Amino acid sequence: MNDNKSKDLPLVQKLFSCFKRQRKDSVYHARNKLLEWHCRRMSLRYGRECDNTTELIPLATWPGQQLHSTVEATIAEGGVTIDMAHISTICREIESELQGSCPFEVKDQYDFCMICSETDVCEAGKLAVNLSDKYKLTGHLVWNSVSLWSDQFTVFEEVIQRSSVVIFYITKNFIEDKFCCHIARTRLVSPVEISGTIRDIPLLIDCDVTLPESLRLVQKLTLQYIGAHFPKIFTDKVRFDKTERQVQCEMLTDGKRLSIVRDAVKRRSVR
Repeated sequence: MNDNKSKDLPLVQKLFSCFKRQRKDSVYHARNKLLEWHCRRMSLRYGRECDNTTELIPLATWPGQQLHSTVEATIAEGGVTIDMAHISTICREIESELQGSCPFEVKDQYDFCMICSETDVCEAGKLAVNLSDKYKLTGHLVWNSVSLWSDQFTVFEEVIQRSSVVIFYITKNFIEDKFCCHIARTRLVSPVEISGTIRDIPLLIDCDVTLPESLRLVQKLTLQYIGAHFPKIFTDKVRFDKTERQVQCEMLTDGKRLSIVRDAVKRRSVR
């Protein structure tokens, strides 16, 4: 008996390795399909005034027909006993359950976010919109995410994590703002660099402003040279990072929702 087990062990290991490889290939395939979908949508958005495509997003639990198809497939694959006449009702119940416990609400991802003093919100906001329109980027002024009861530091950090590039709108007001200076010092003294591109950009609006000693040696960008440097900052790789983050978040949410779907189907099969 023990001899047979020892002989079967390599085969079991091979089967397990094969299963892991197939699962990895499946995840990789799903990721690529989702990336392709986003890239097509992006090209349509930039190339046409109106997008009439009806192509479904490649996510198993996307609300509507895709979720219903996934529920039906889960019932069939699990071999559970459920009255097929009631499957539409079951789909609606599960969709309602998902909406309550794990809605498909993936937070926006940005090519850049702009950090400024609260006093400069109006002017910095206009610049963020102009840069987004001119260079076909998704920009975001961080203050637009701050609500009355939110923790300011937490909000800033979350938006920074969802941005490929961080632009600091540096004025006299910025220098006098202790909170802004703290974030600037933290990131600009040791700037993040990915694929040869600096991701933390100090944009000097007031050229005659006196900078703190910790920021004087940091290389800065001015409005005069934005046109020359922005295309170098936002390379295809940097632009693609936003889509990569979006896909990762969507797949993570889809995986959680799929687990809830399977549990919900099992519970109904036991009734």
